[in-house]
Amino acid sequence: SFSIKLCKNTLALQSNMQHKDQGKIENSDSNSKIAMAEGFEDLAQQAEQLTANVHAGTELPRVQRNLQQIAQAGQRLWTKASSAESDATDVKASLLLGSRGFDLPKLSNRLENINAAKSFEPLAPVRDTDIQGFLRNERENALLTAIEETRRSTFTAANTCHWNCVRQDWEHEKQRILQALVSQGFDNLALPAEVPQTPAMPSHVTKSLDPVETLYAHQVCVRNEKSVNGLQTNLADLFGKAAEKFTDKSAIESWHLLSGLLDTAHLRSRTPEDRATASLQASFIRHGREFLQSGYKEFMRSVVYGHLTAAQLGGVPSTQQLVTAFLRLQLPRDRFQTEDGSCDDQPIWAVLYYCLRCGDARAAIQVLVQSHHRLGDFQTYLEHFANSETGWLPQTLESKMHLEYNRVGRQSPDPFKRAVYTILCGCDPHENHSEVCVKTEDYLWLKLHQARPTDSTVPSLSSLRGVAQADRLTFADLQHTMVDTYGETHFKAQQKPWLYFKVLLLVADFERALEFLWRQPSLRSHAVHFALALQDSGLLRNTEQVSGPILVRDAGEQPQINVAQMVQTHLQRFAATDPREALEYAFLIRSVSAGPHGEELFEQSVSALALETREFSALLGEMNADGSRKPGYLDRFNVNTSGVLRSVAVRAESEGLLEDAVHLFDLAGQHDKVVGILNKLISQVLVGGSVASTARDYLKSLGLSIARRYQAHGHSASSGKMASFCMLIDLMHFFDLFRSRHTSAGLDVLRRLKLVPMSEGEIEQRVTGLRQYTDEVRHVLPDVLLTSMQLLYQQYTNTRGGSGMTPLRPSSAADPTLMAIRQHARTLITFAGMLPYCMPGDMNARLVQMEVLMEV
Repeated sequence: SFSIKLCKNTLALQSNMQHKDQGKIENSDSNSKIAMAEGFEDLAQQAEQLTANVHAGTELPRVQRNLQQIAQAGQRLWTKASSAESDATDVKASLLLGSRGFDLPKLSNRLENINAAKSFEPLAPVRDTDIQGFLRNERENALLTAIEETRRSTFTAANTCHWNCVRQDWEHEKQRILQALVSQGFDNLALPAEVPQTPAMPSHVTKSLDPVETLYAHQVCVRNEKSVNGLQTNLADLFGKAAEKFTDKSAIESWHLLSGLLDTAHLRSRTPEDRATASLQASFIRHGREFLQSGYKEFMRSVVYGHLTAAQLGGVPSTQQLVTAFLRLQLPRDRFQTEDGSCDDQPIWAVLYYCLRCGDARAAIQVLVQSHHRLGDFQTYLEHFANSETGWLPQTLESKMHLEYNRVGRQSPDPFKRAVYTILCGCDPHENHSEVCVKTEDYLWLKLHQARPTDSTVPSLSSLRGVAQADRLTFADLQHTMVDTYGETHFKAQQKPWLYFKVLLLVADFERALEFLWRQPSLRSHAVHFALALQDSGLLRNTEQVSGPILVRDAGEQPQINVAQMVQTHLQRFAATDPREALEYAFLIRSVSAGPHGEELFEQSVSALALETREFSALLGEMNADGSRKPGYLDRFNVNTSGVLRSVAVRAESEGLLEDAVHLFDLAGQHDKVVGILNKLISQVLVGGSVASTARDYLKSLGLSIARRYQAHGHSASSGKMASFCMLIDLMHFFDLFRSRHTSAGLDVLRRLKLVPMSEGEIEQRVTGLRQYTDEVRHVLPDVLLTSMQLLYQQYTNTRGGSGMTPLRPSSAADPTLMAIRQHARTLITFAGMLPYCMPGDMNARLVQMEVLMEV
């Protein structure tokens, strides 16, 4: 056959190779010739001869195999050889990993159990008609799906919580950066190398109230007390009285200015929108002029009285005499050209101007009468001006005087004459009158005389006939000029902050004025109280975003100020040293912010203040032994104290301050929350730690006092939580007895608690009774069982050692006390097996091991 021939050829080739090797040793040339002579023909003949010999001398049948069969046979031979090599490889691998401390069989089993399936598939193949197998697979797949979904949702919730915390921390840090920007400027911003973990507010140096802040705080207390008693007061007036004791003259003047602008006789129930009305703008203009006039008159007096000899002040005290004396000192004759004569050796128009600058128009009329000057209709204009309540001429006279000014006044070389004409008729607003207005106050006073309310709906304040729109100045134009055209750079605001602040107040740009004053670190306390006074008047545009920047400038809208942020930042400075004053400011935020927004701000401020200072007893009160609440400083405000206390408690709980939350919920009368939080805290320290543990002792003392008070005076907690609370308190005593090795006392306590069975007849009852307890009790039940078994084993060893029994004396098995202990141990094991809860993996083994030790 073909296979036999193949074997013959193979043998022949091997023989030829052997002969060839031998020939190399003896004589390579001779053997090579013999090998070439034989060739393949000789090999074929030898193979046929061998085949014939096999068939002739054997009784075995002839075997016929095709190529496929030969390949299968070769595959089987190769498999046997590879398995032998694999076994050897496994042995080598076991030796190598075993020398490194690996258990190869155990590791192999774990690797084989890993399922790399990407989706849930049937755990075992089932036929279409195998209903039981199909239901079993569906149930197991449902369990696996639930586990996977729970795992995914858990990771998603954890990731969401993490990023929420990150965003919250960033919001706090962003506010700190913004406060640093506005307080130090962009160029001087210095960020710390390390960012605080959870900054509640922008960082400030904590200190007590300084003298100025103490005066302000006293007026805040007065305002709150009157507000609680139902009396209406004005914060601007109160702070103005406090300012009278200041040493800073600029601050005193600023409060006088604001008090005049917020005249209570005209500002009842105002809103920020009223600032655009003509009547209110006219009031702002009038009070601004009066403030500048009174201030300049005081300045003139100080100059004249300081140089009485040179001023030559004499005669009957009057404005005319004061102006004349002042001009003798201040007016340089060589700098101006004058017209229309003089009065008391002084230019007539200069005397008229300074009489108007002092706010005394009637003194100017008296000057005209006494000097017998004929100035046409000017005396008529001046009389109507003096009699006007608004400080403006009637429309007809104003138009006439405006035409007269264009004809003769505009070309006059006398600067005082031009200034007087523009003051009376409000014309030529683009002229600065720099020869007359040497100070900012002078320029602003003149512009306030020229300005008219923006609202043109009132007939008496409408546009003048014959007067071009570009030749009149509105109050809005004046505000734009002061703020946008000139701004801080022109007025050198950083060197003269009070001057620029008064300029902004005079043009009624309150929001920018407060924001500018807030940016001056030394004037922040003033800025806060100016903001409170303006907010109390109802005219301030306050932003609704409490956590936003101090000044909000939206495109196309009026700027808004964040008063709440200013006050909260201010009280953070002294909250630790003066918590009661800080609480007064928190209540003031509530009173000046109407609606639920103010209530929310008040609760947030009280929460932050109480948790930062931890002055719970002084601020919020404390519980007496009889169950009543001792009032705190919060109760003087006649607010919903329980609601505020609940808000503080919820915030403490959310921040993880659970022990503080217990006290706060107790003050708020939320007994169910008190018991629930105490159950969580006690369950965490019930087993672990030593007897002298500070946290455990504190919780034990707190829990005992609350439990006794609730049992004596009643409570509103649920029955399940209260039962678990009492059980955990008793279990703390039980574990203390175990650690003190009071075996009998510990077992007596366990028997009175009726938590675990003491005999077989109580097993069902105890398993059913666990339903009345919360998870905190069920979670510590394995430790209770293990400790109970340890107490039984101690009792067993003590009893057995006391009776003189040894393992060689089998009489111990018949002792009734020992038999009762062993029976009790078996009862605990049976009870542990019947619990419908998942026990720790080694708990049952430890219980059984200790029970077995009692059988020895």
